[in-house]
Parts: sequence; structure tokens; C-alpha cells
Amino acid sequence: MDSAEEPDAPEISDASELWVYAVNCYLDDNADESGLTEEQRHQLLAHRTQQERIYTPFVLRHMGADPARLEAAIAACRIRAEPNGQGVAPDNGYPEAVRLGMVALDVLRASGAGRSRARDRLLHKLDAELTLIRPPSWSTRLATALDNTRWLRRPRRLTPGWHRRRRALTRNLRLDRSPPDRPAHLSTVTALTGTTAVGRIRYAVCPDCHRGLVYKVDAYPPHGGLGLGTMLVDAAVTDGPPADGYTWHTTTQFGGAVGFWRAMRRRHRTPFTAPTSAACPHMDVNRSRS
Repeated sequence: MDSAEEPDAPEISDASELWVYAVNCYLDDNADESGLTEEQRHQLLAHRTQQERIYTPFVLRHMGADPARLEAAIAACRIRAEPNGQGVAPDNGYPEAVRLGMVALDVLRASGAGRSRARDRLLHKLDAELTLIRPPSWSTRLATALDNTRWLRRPRRLTPGWHRRRRALTRNLRLDRSPPDRPAHLSTVTALTGTTAVGRIRYAVCPDCHRGLVYKVDAYPPHGGLGLGTMLVDAAVTDGPPADGYTWHTTTQFGGAVGFWRAMRRRHRTPFTAPTSAACPHMDVNRSRS
């Protein structure tokens, strides 16, 4: 029996976890880089490096600082990240999972974690680091709560500048759909102005379980706050309308996204929450490519 028939095989479960961390780590990698200046490229690279430093300890702790286990997860992600016949890597998040996995593997090799004592020391260090991650300060919590209070953000729509920016965005906006290769696998809707990507949503819809899952929705700077995220969610939900019995969830929600999903919950009358078991057994995050 091959791995595609064993979705609960350890390397497949680890590959899925690595995928989830990578999707959140490389949030800005979806942006079109063709128009960036050298300074902007440098800033983007610095941001990616910082994100990798944040997510690598979580990957290492999940893998038990075991190089063989991490290598098996990377190998499973490589299968899902194989280029097509034209040599183009799939836009499914797995190339990014391979990238983050290799960063974590370099850390393991540098630490000498192939030896049991070195591995124990690294695990002890990881436990201390992750345990000592302090909860946000009261000022940060207050700022996040205010950012999640939608009515406090509505006054911006009263300004001429907001309407001018929104008109400029929507004038030539089009939504480009990339359907899944099979039911319940990854779908993408990309928002474009001309040939420039300005936003994207990645999601899956399972007709068997009547469940939808949003992996990630991005409105690329400087287009945030103009309703682009709402348009992308609307486009995804049309693949499985809640009125037809579909229930929608999301992956982990961070910071100001909580208020956005609260608004989407009211708009579409579906949970849009982030439970532990957000994905159904048929979704791509839980399966290897056959």
C-alpha cells in the first residue's frame, strides 16, 4: 500500500504539520516581486529570515529534533511540490514547506542533533524557549482588540482617500480561479490588476463532508483595508454555499484577522472558526499526491 492510501502515516502527518507552519511563515511570498526595488527585495528577504527564525523552533520541537523524521517529512513534501511537465512548481504551499524544512534541517545538522545527547540538549533548549514565550502585554492586547473591533475601522470609509483607492483597485480588478486537481484539494483565487497579483485566497471544498477550509487569504500591501479580502472570501464561498449545508473553517487566526473572520461569519452565516480538526480527511493537507 503506498503513502497515498495511508494518510495517517507518520511522515504524511509530519509533512502536513510542516506545510501548516510554512503557509504561515511565508505569508508574503505570494506577492508579485517583479516590480520591487532592490531595497524592497532586501527588506522582503530580511522579513523571510525573521519569519523562519520564529517558525523553525516549532518545526524542530514537533519533529522531536530528529533529523531522520524531518528528512522524511521533507521528502513527502517534495513529492507534493514536484514541478509539472513545463517545469513549473505547483502553487500549493509545498515548495515553501520544503524550504522551511531545509532551514530547520540545517539548524539540526549544525547542532549535531544526530547524537542523542546533542538532541536532548536541543530539545531542552527548545522547551525553555517555547515555554518562555510571554503572553502579549496589556497594550498589545488592547491594540489587537481595537484592531479587531470593526466599527472602529469603519470611519476610514468616510474619507475621500479611501474611496479613491478602492475605485483604483476595483476598476481593473479580475479574479483568476485555479480549480483543484480533484475534489477537496487545494483551490486558489488570485486577484489581479492587469498582470499584477494584488491578493490571493487558498482554500479547499469537500463535497462529501460539505466542508470548506480557508488556508490563507492575503491582500497584498498597499491594498489592505479596501475590502479585497472580503471579495476573495466571497469568491471562495461560492464553491460551497453555506445555504447548501456547507460549513466553513479556517486555519489558525492571528492578530487582527480575528475581527475579519468575525465579520465573515456574520456575512456568510457559517462558523469561520479555527478548530483543531479544521480539515476533513479528504483535504489535500492530509493527503499525499498519488
